[in-house]
Amino acid sequence: VLGLRQLLELHALEKGFDNIDEEDIDRIERASKTAFEKQELSAYHKADRALHRLFVEKTGNKRLMGFVNTLNSQIERISRVSEQYLKYLTDSYHEHMAIIAALRSHDRTASTAALRKHLGLVEKRTLDTLAEVDLKK
Repeated sequence: VLGLRQLLELHALEKGFDNIDEEDIDRIERASKTAFEKQELSAYHKADRALHRLFVEKTGNKRLMGFVNTLNSQIERISRVSEQYLKYLTDSYHEHMAIIAALRSHDRTASTAALRKHLGLVEKRTLDTLAEVDLKK
């Protein structure tokens, strides 16, 4: 599921990159910073979803949006297995800020690299968390 998410989001970023504007970037950056500074987990999670949803929405491809929404519902179930989300909040925040900085500089290559790195780290953290939960059984 996580590998498929990575493929689809990277594809979406490539296709929708030129449609991402400063207002989109500002909105997501503001929501992310506010939630992180206040350590509001639910608000940060909402900002996280908004960033990832942005790439898909900017493609204008409704079918792709449907596929990604289905994957995200599966990923939500996986992430709810553990309360480890807070443990990785700082890492996730800094990864998101790197993506946002690359988007703001209009650098397609850097944006793709930052997203690829972030999604790879999310996958690793998720698998590590699932292994921890399994070991506790």
